[in-house]
Amino acid sequence: MFKELKQKLILNVLFIFIFLILALIIFYFILLYIFKPVNGSIIYIFWGIAAAGAILLIYYAAILISKQTIKAIESIFIKQSEHILEISHELKTPLTIAITNLAVIKNSKDKTIKSQIKWLNYIEYQLKQISNLTDKIMFLEQLNSPEQHNKENFNLTSLLRWHIKGLKALTDEKNISVNENMRGNVYIYSVKDYIKRLINILTDNAIKYTPENGIITVNLEDSKNKIFMSIENTGEGIDTEYIDRIFDRFYRINKTESKNNSGNGLGLTIAKSILEKIGGEISVESSIGERATFYISLPKK
Repeated sequence: MFKELKQKLILNVLFIFIFLILALIIFYFILLYIFKPVNGSIIYIFWGIAAAGAILLIYYAAILISKQTIKAIESIFIKQSEHILEISHELKTPLTIAITNLAVIKNSKDKTIKSQIKWLNYIEYQLKQISNLTDKIMFLEQLNSPEQHNKENFNLTSLLRWHIKGLKALTDEKNISVNENMRGNVYIYSVKDYIKRLINILTDNAIKYTPENGIITVNLEDSKNKIFMSIENTGEGIDTEYIDRIFDRFYRINKTESKNNSGNGLGLTIAKSILEKIGGEISVESSIGERATFYISLPKK
């Protein structure tokens, strides 16, 4: 956010400088055209009048640009406040549940730890939820920083296949079939940790929304300058009115369902942020009641 503000301020200062030069030149030639001076000394007077006119214009332009800059600053702080409120809301539920379970344990001082294991498990689960949420928020902030991570050349095909094999327990649980369409070995020069997290988010999302006996299809295709990947899952699909919002922070299509799963509405936000960081793109196509497909393009270098 503050990076955006910095860019806007630099552009505004640059605009004022260019506007000053142009205004000075324009005023000067207007005065020459109107008065057609023959005496060289009058030229200096014209330059002075032109400069005064240019400064006056710059004064009003600066006021206008200042107002726009203030609006930009206000917008950034409003977004920041909204994010803080969203984070607070996401933390409130697991904290409340954990505190409630602790109260139950405190009121049963005469019982053994073994008999309280159910409540302790509830607390552990909620604390893991909080830890997972803070990890994602910190990762998002890291992506928004100018810090650059080390790139390396690696086999994307092997990484993708290795990851899919690691999901077998989850896919078997719902009897999901996974189809792979990968031709040859596709190599990419990128930040490996980013690509791993991207694949994890998209495959996890596919498994979560694929019904029992459903199908997930993973495609990987190499081209001259880009790599194209798509992950498709059968299921309910995504309504077109929600497609533009699914990448927003903490956004969930089904609020009731979100209470029953471990998602916190940050996965797709992170996926899009990763792709923006490395110069990639993501888009979604969906057929209601049939399938949803996420298309990803990655720069090869």
